[in-house]
Amino acid sequence: MVKEPMDELLKEALKADKIPSEELNASILAQIEGKTVVKRKSLFPRIIVVAASVLLVVTAFGGTLFREHVEAMMEHLFGSITETYVTGDVQKKELAEEEVYRINQLINRQGIGIALEEVLVDANKVAYCLKIHSDEQWGVPLEHSGADCHVYINGELLSGQPVSLGWTADGHTETWVEEVSLNPGMELNGNVEVAVCIDKVHTVPETNDHWNFKTVVNVNTANRHTMRDLTTTEMKLKNGDLLILHKVIATSTDCKLYFTYRPATNKKDFDIHFEGVDNLGNRITDSGYQLKKIKGKKKYHLVVTVDGALKHNVNKLVLNPYQLDKTSYEYYPVGEAFSVTLR
Repeated sequence: MVKEPMDELLKEALKADKIPSEELNASILAQIEGKTVVKRKSLFPRIIVVAASVLLVVTAFGGTLFREHVEAMMEHLFGSITETYVTGDVQKKELAEEEVYRINQLINRQGIGIALEEVLVDANKVAYCLKIHSDEQWGVPLEHSGADCHVYINGELLSGQPVSLGWTADGHTETWVEEVSLNPGMELNGNVEVAVCIDKVHTVPETNDHWNFKTVVNVNTANRHTMRDLTTTEMKLKNGDLLILHKVIATSTDCKLYFTYRPATNKKDFDIHFEGVDNLGNRITDSGYQLKKIKGKKKYHLVVTVDGALKHNVNKLVLNPYQLDKTSYEYYPVGEAFSVTLR
């Protein structure tokens, strides 16, 4: 896996004895200055912000950087994709980081520079990290950016809508981690070509152009870390809706449940929710779902995402389906509990 090279001074100093010198402390402080995260924002309120940036931890000390804090930072320094998806589980972070490719391609158009920094492809999705830099300072007069992205795998357009999490890196730069689900039935192995094509940046006014990135990644490592349950489970809900669970796929960075959903009526709003526990007794809940109508049929593809990556030693889930009571605005159970065993 190709990794972005660390500062040579830091690398050599840590290689020697893991006890940073005063020179090393000063060097790290100099690199941290100007990189403080100002704020984070999500385009999708149901997505939980789990990124725990090492730089935030460092700045919490008010600029005072002790030797043990330097050592901890260097030992737990992961990229944006890993930090966004995985929290509180170093072993799972290490697995995820093995799967992330550092790309660092940069394209400049009309004063907007976009860098494709990282790409991750697994059995559920394509995730990628963008940095968007403007010659103008955000907010003066530009507002926060974001971009319209189209993602292709081996030339096939992914039809899902990107889910995004963005934050301000500095006055001119924003960082975005986005994901797009794989198309139904898409199975990947070995080297795959990933293209991320951007045709619009949401400045004010919008900037229209072409920032087209292309790279090749290998999905075999991600496949080795993936667990599945391919048992078909049919659930008739109390309201007459039918849920058929076809598969569950847990990767290093997420867990998704794949259903066919057949509502009993021609309703236009869907408020499905799942929660339960894992085999360690931890509470499990979903962080959102994507619903797509099956052409010509009165049923839908439903993909439910569990909130955050499962712990590295989780292999079983017990979940209950819930729906929203429009009177009390509380979720109530609408079906029996079902089990998922991951192998």
